[in-house]
Order: sequence, then structure tokens, then C-alpha cells
Amino acid sequence: MKLFGLMRALAPMLKIFSLMAIIAGIFNHYWFIAAALLFLVSVAINYIKWYLVYNYVYVLKDGTLTIKKSYTYIKHRYLLRVKIKDITCCQLINEDKLQEETRAQKLYCLNEKYDVYIKIEANKQMYILLADNYFYSLLQKEAK
Repeated sequence: MKLFGLMRALAPMLKIFSLMAIIAGIFNHYWFIAAALLFLVSVAINYIKWYLVYNYVYVLKDGTLTIKKSYTYIKHRYLLRVKIKDITCCQLINEDKLQEETRAQKLYCLNEKYDVYIKIEANKQMYILLADNYFYSLLQKEAK
């Protein structure tokens, strides 16, 4: 979040400096080059900035569990799409055991309102999700 805040403040300042460089470019043509470079850097910072903010979306629909990484103003990326019947392991794990799960892909953002870590094994891959008891019960219900 600190890096996002820094980039959020830096991009508009660079645009303002590029406008000032355009005005200075009236007297020296090198300032036009500097203005173009400042503007391109600010656009690049904006682009990188939006990839820093994302969340994970878990969708349980029609017997399929879909997990996607959803960026704020950018298209989402699918990370997992598996049939519930293909899940071989679905269990709760403690927060203390997270460090021991080195093979598992952690597909969650830390959030205070969710308190249940769910370990899922599907297609010989392990995943850890962070959800609530209701989502876990839906997974268990669909698996039966």
C-alpha cells in the first residue's frame, strides 16, 4: 500500500512537471524532449500502479470452483477452474500451519473479516484459500 500511495502521488506530479517543461520548451527545444519523457514515465507509473491493487474472487457455480485474481481497472486472470468432484482434499488448517505448507499456492489476501484457511488439493496441486465458514460449508456440501 505504501508503494501504491507513492505512485499515486508521483504520477500526477510528473504530469504537472511535463506541462511546465512544455512551457520551458518555448525557450529551449531540449525541454520538449524532457516533457515527453516525463509524460511517458507518468503513464508507465499509472500502468504499474493498477497492477498493485488486486483481490481474489472465489466463485462456486454449477459444481465448479473458479478462482480468479481480479485487478482494479484491469481484466481479471483465472488461476484455477476445477470441478468440485475433482477436489481430492478439502480441509481447514490453522493459521499456525500456513508456514509448513510450502508446496501450496496461497490464493488469498489478508483480510480481518475472513478467518478460515481452507486447504484444497485438485489435479495434484495444493491451494490455500481464505474464506468464511459459510464458503467452507458450501464446498463440503458440493463435494458430497
